[in-house]
Amino acid sequence: MNNESPTTERILLGSKELLEMLGIGRTTLHRIRNKDLTFPKPIKEGDHRQAHIYFVKAEVVAWIKAKADSRPPLQSASAPSVPTFESLRPATEQRTIPTEQQRTALVGNAEVIKMLGMQSVSGLNKLRVRDKTFPMPIKTSEARGARARFDPIEVEQWIADKKAARHRVCGAEQ
Repeated sequence: MNNESPTTERILLGSKELLEMLGIGRTTLHRIRNKDLTFPKPIKEGDHRQAHIYFVKAEVVAWIKAKADSRPPLQSASAPSVPTFESLRPATEQRTIPTEQQRTALVGNAEVIKMLGMQSVSGLNKLRVRDKTFPMPIKTSEARGARARFDPIEVEQWIADKKAARHRVCGAEQ
């Protein structure tokens, strides 16, 4: 099924690709489709009830962007706080800024924990409470107890900012 060339991008997403892109399960997708009137409508492959459905990728990306833009702005800290975990990437590592099309996949707590080198969700939750500059989660559902989803680019940028602040503090002490 994956017979597309590297230069062409998929316009339609099947259910599995959509679930993977959003980092959610089928039940959560069903809830979102039923409760969120702004969620993109699918395109059915046929008229019968169990026909395959596809979603227009640009509409899904626009929906994610709208959800991200509807979050309250980050609070800026008056003094930069230094992270307590040691597993941040070295300052010499180069980063490329991704295009808007590459910013489509959201990540959950488990992926953010890996990015930060932490061990548990409780550590991530404590960090989110303690550091008001940490990226706010994107709500993909209004349901109570809905899982937190994050934009990985925002998390990476937060890590880079913390590393830069730590370098400034360590450099000033020497």
